[in-house]
Amino acid sequence: MSGELEDVVRHFVAKIRDIAKREAEAEALKAVAESFGSTPARRPRTEKAVKGFLKKGQKRTSETLTTMTEKLFRVIDQAPGRRAEQIAKAMGAETRALGVPIRRLLDEKRIRKTGSRRGTQYFPAK
Repeated sequence: MSGELEDVVRHFVAKIRDIAKREAEAEALKAVAESFGSTPARRPRTEKAVKGFLKKGQKRTSETLTTMTEKLFRVIDQAPGRRAEQIAKAMGAETRALGVPIRRLLDEKRIRKTGSRRGTQYFPAK
């Protein structure tokens, strides 16, 4: 009886080993394929740039810009001192999509900035 049980266990272990080997090979092939660029296509940058505000290929309307500007002001008001990259991440947009709304808020003197270039921090106006 023990010889028969040992054969069953040996067969079971061999089967598990084969399955694990096939899975490892499949994962390795997938990793190699991804490293050579055969991954799914990326979303166009413009789609992410104004996610939730704009469809692909459309220009921003004044209403869309107003909405983005107000959302931007709320984010700056809630967490003063953030840089543009941090604000964009909080809004789910790309940094480049915030240029016009930031300029609007600065022109309206609703926000102020300190620093320069990528180190610029934004604060609500005093």
